[in-house]
Amino acid sequence: MRSYSLFEKYLGDLPLFFCILACVSGISKFFVIALIFLIVYLLKNKKRFTFDFKNILRYRVNIFFILFFVISLIVVSFALNNQHGIKESLHYFERMLPFFFAIFFIGNNKVCSHDRCVLVSMCIGVLLVGYSYWCNYFTLDISREKGLLGSVNILGGTIILVLPFIAALTYKLRDNVLYRMLGLITISYLLLTLLMIQSRGALLGLGSLVTVYIVLLYKINSITFKQLFFVIALEIVCASACYFYFYDLLHREYDYVRPALWQVAWHIFQEYPITGIGFGNYSSKYVSDAFVSPLVMEKSVWTHAHNIYLKFLSETGIIGFGSFILLIIFQIVTLWKNIYYENNNLYSIAMFLAIIGMLVHGWFDVCFSARYYAMTYWLLWGLTTCDLQYWKEV
Repeated sequence: MRSYSLFEKYLGDLPLFFCILACVSGISKFFVIALIFLIVYLLKNKKRFTFDFKNILRYRVNIFFILFFVISLIVVSFALNNQHGIKESLHYFERMLPFFFAIFFIGNNKVCSHDRCVLVSMCIGVLLVGYSYWCNYFTLDISREKGLLGSVNILGGTIILVLPFIAALTYKLRDNVLYRMLGLITISYLLLTLLMIQSRGALLGLGSLVTVYIVLLYKINSITFKQLFFVIALEIVCASACYFYFYDLLHREYDYVRPALWQVAWHIFQEYPITGIGFGNYSSKYVSDAFVSPLVMEKSVWTHAHNIYLKFLSETGIIGFGSFILLIIFQIVTLWKNIYYENNNLYSIAMFLAIIGMLVHGWFDVCFSARYYAMTYWLLWGLTTCDLQYWKEV
């Protein structure tokens, strides 16, 4: 019987490991390493890895909604003769490629679990991102300095995106001391980083996903109504106390900016309800005579509405916004059905909470349009759908 080396034993996890690492950390060089290990794995496992087009068809509903969303954006851009919009639409599809990597690599391998690989790579990825922020913080003494992912708002969004998965996998692998300690240390580290960067949208997203998780526990009969009421009441009291205690930190002199941007975006949508004005045209409109804004005196240029819903409404109209909402509804309904009938599926619960966090945070930022945030989102969705598909077939 052939003995396998340590490298061969873990070779199947390395492409996924470095792909997750690249998405979460925002370090593109890891994609190259992931590709190299993927090629090596495919060459060494020709017999074991058999690509079957029927395997991809198992995800046809997912692919339909993804393509419907991207094609809707392209149609709007063509209708407006917006070349930048066509490129941006293709960028949205490019950021979805990790989803296709997941269903290609994991789906064809028919492996039920990559839990250890996912947990370790996520933890290392967010530790790298956090490290870049903390280095800037201690070196430059600026609490909201940019890191690897760019703005602190994208960093905050990424934290609440991966936090449910890290928590779920830490719980799942709790019998192993090393994985349990790694998960708990990373969770503590992320919560501290989230507090320090003061991303209010991300903090509100975190509070929302925690609240939804408590409600989920009640819906799947894990806690009683009295426990639900007590925990929600305690959360409200703690949130209120934090708000008043940190009132000065939570309110800034430029707080009028976002409401002004939202108002302009809404006016633009009312003027161009079907197709919007096209990607990249927001800043040229809000300073025009038709859309008067108090921001015209600002030195900085605000290029979008800082609200994912109003961004799609103002730049792509009902067509782009509707396709985005249909995509999210499909994901939420798919996850909810699985959670309700299979309440032990931690991937579904984690992804459900991640989407809730994204939707709430999306009211203040457009992280869904950010390159590495979106790639992380779609990779997590790919991992979740592969997990769901596996358990359907066993």
